[in-house]
Amino acid sequence: MAMNANTTEYKESLKWTSEILEKKKDYAEHLRPGLEKARKAMDTKLKASKILSEASFGDDICHFEESELRVSALLGKGGFCDVFEIGEVRLNNFCGPKHKLNVFNTSSNETLEESNEREFEWTREMMAKNYIRKGSARFAI
Repeated sequence: MAMNANTTEYKESLKWTSEILEKKKDYAEHLRPGLEKARKAMDTKLKASKILSEASFGDDICHFEESELRVSALLGKGGFCDVFEIGEVRLNNFCGPKHKLNVFNTSSNETLEESNEREFEWTREMMAKNYIRKGSARFAI
């Protein structure tokens, strides 16, 4: 008798689960056109953005190796990430792969890549010298 009751409950559970999944599928299909429209709008905005476009993502900021930064106090927690203060910036003697030039300058004129490279290195040096301001960390990650 117990076996039949369990079997009946199991079959009812499967039927109920199947109905819920079908409703979720219908709801997802209902949302699909709006989500697709939002995705296209976001793609358009991202491509037009000088800051967020994939073509230039990260090109306008200097990079640090993990070993160059000492992360200290937790400043806050959010839904996307945790934020920590940078307790110290200690530059390595060599530039990481992000800083190597990929151009060969055959003339005496400085290329845009070389100009950016010098600016990035200057920025890195300034950040390393000024990571503390009035006794507190200036930067966060």
